[in-house]
Amino acid sequence: MSRFRSIRMDPRRLRRLRRLIAALVVAATACGIGGCSMLTGSEPGVRTPGEAFDDQIIEHLAKKQIHDADPALADANLVVVSHNGVVLIAGEVSREDLRAKAQSAVETLSRVRRIHNELEVTENAGLVDLSRDSWLTSRIKTKMMWHPGVDAGRINVTTHRRIVYLMGRVPRDQADGAVDAAQSVRGVEKIVKIFEYVETPVTSQP
Repeated sequence: MSRFRSIRMDPRRLRRLRRLIAALVVAATACGIGGCSMLTGSEPGVRTPGEAFDDQIIEHLAKKQIHDADPALADANLVVVSHNGVVLIAGEVSREDLRAKAQSAVETLSRVRRIHNELEVTENAGLVDLSRDSWLTSRIKTKMMWHPGVDAGRINVTTHRRIVYLMGRVPRDQADGAVDAAQSVRGVEKIVKIFEYVETPVTSQP
């Protein structure tokens, strides 16, 4: 006979445990990609693991709120990105009033600091368009990684219909470098800067 018995956990404790595990996964992933020194938040503008986790929650809730706001929005081709509590809504809708409904749905969420509504009233982008946008995003990120003075891990790149949206809290020189990198990629039609500028930390001389 087995000497082990099943243990039932309180649902509230289980939910808290799941949130903790998710946050640890976010932190571990960020360490693997950008280096754990980037996660301390000691440098102005750098996202902490908690802020990155909040952004994931905001994106999930924002998409749900938008879809629930109107049946037509559930069928729309939408892109929702949150970075440091700044939310980008892009994509296509079938009517002008749906743009306002989508924004109003996101405004109800806590921790949302600002919304950039880039929705257009037009037909949904096709698979070819989406594949091209994905390729452009990959190329831009690669260019940014090799661009002198640009910390690519601090900048979010989103591309839709060849329009590139750059988000992040960065010094102005890094923002300019990111724009240069995006402009160097063939196929980019427009660049939208959604930056929050921070001061470049002054290093003390020995």
